[in-house]
Amino acid sequence: AQAAIEAGTQIQPVDVLSRIGENARQAVREMRLFLYEMQPVSLEEGLVAVLHQRLNAVEGRADMKARLLNDENIQLGKDKEIALYFIAQEALNNILKHAYAKNVMVELRQTRQHVVLEISDDGRGFDMKNINAGGMGLRNMRERTLQMNGKFRMTSKPGRGTKIYISVNKKNQE
Repeated sequence: AQAAIEAGTQIQPVDVLSRIGENARQAVREMRLFLYEMQPVSLEEGLVAVLHQRLNAVEGRADMKARLLNDENIQLGKDKEIALYFIAQEALNNILKHAYAKNVMVELRQTRQHVVLEISDDGRGFDMKNINAGGMGLRNMRERTLQMNGKFRMTSKPGRGTKIYISVNKKNQE
């Protein structure tokens, strides 16, 4: 607005105030998220309990409905639970920052040999050919999955949200 005024350009105060308001709301969301992430993570109650807490925090800090569907008695070593938690946290951070989603679903289920984590949103999605190579979030999720010898898959389309799929072997429990 300042640059436009100095250049003699006519500005629409309502548009400028609207953009300032949205930027301020986004800054508050990101600061709350940052403060939440500074709290220590304890998986003493298990991955499912911590994911519930995280999703409640997401709902409380954004105009978004967050749901967790999970199998009972997920059997997984602590190192893998921690890695899956941080993957989920990174995915939720990306949803909050970029997706403008109204709904997010986190599913944690197990088969005989694997534990599967799926995170999906109904946000604006993106063209998979134009993934920002500079972002660390997606890279971190992939690397954590690879460290567990897991499988990582992501699908997204503009206007149709994003889905992340991670599968890890239940064996090699610590």
